[in-house]
Amino acid sequence: MASRNEQETLKALEAFINETIRRGREARPPYNPTIFIDMRTKLGTVTTIKRLVVQSDVEKSGFLALKSRGLLNCTIEAAVLEFPSLFTDGEREAAEFRLRRAGWSGPDKAVSQPSKLLEASGGPGARQLGVSGPTAQAGADAVSLDALRTGAEPARAGAQVVPPLPVDEAEFKREVSRLSGLSLEELHRRLRAHSRPQPPNSVETQVRRFERDPVVVALALKRAGLRCEVPECKHLTFETEDGLPYMEVHHIKPLAEGGADTADNVACICPAHHREAHHGRRADAIRAALTRLRAAVNSRAL
Repeated sequence: MASRNEQETLKALEAFINETIRRGREARPPYNPTIFIDMRTKLGTVTTIKRLVVQSDVEKSGFLALKSRGLLNCTIEAAVLEFPSLFTDGEREAAEFRLRRAGWSGPDKAVSQPSKLLEASGGPGARQLGVSGPTAQAGADAVSLDALRTGAEPARAGAQVVPPLPVDEAEFKREVSRLSGLSLEELHRRLRAHSRPQPPNSVETQVRRFERDPVVVALALKRAGLRCEVPECKHLTFETEDGLPYMEVHHIKPLAEGGADTADNVACICPAHHREAHHGRRADAIRAALTRLRAAVNSRAL
């Protein structure tokens, strides 16, 4: 049987969720979590949160919608951290991971005031916000309270919780860098602790790309004779299907920094130096060397 403290915590969670739904609907533009409300009606609040918080496909969740409205504190992830006793270590880790990488700075006291929010739990106001089914009768049935607290049907109890995967490349690299600080034994332990679908799931993402002129690329490759223009390059490359050395065209001043897609701002470099120009310690030195090279070539052309 659930203790009185557990009942109060569950009531406070219901009130917290009601308040976050209200704030989402009053946002500009409004956000109405119809999928969450439908699941909440059928499964109850805690079970719904437990199922959604470990999903890796946040692109199709309400998380990004609330983030874009400045309402990270109205996400189910914030609810997990606000009421940690109702959730597992894995669920709390997944929630905090997603919030921190989104720039979350901590709970909003305007939302997380359990003593005040309890006044709003239950009653007609709660039902208007989609509270019905298991959660509407949480205080009347000790069995339903225990089901809410564990968050799953008996057959699903103890199911593995898989932390969400990073969505974009930058997040992926940051997570790899963070995990690289762990021991090999810890990495093996984490890998054994969960299993992911194989082959991996695919996700749809929006990527911003710059339009590039193929003439500029062809000119840069031809001008350099398919040789790396980084001074004293000794890296080996490989042959393409055409039997030619594989080279890449690099923007000396990146397009993302306002660089131009012109012949004066590109260089033909090997793939190893291209990666180093973007991710290596010598990135600034390579940029300076290529800038001097272009300036020297241009001065000879005058």
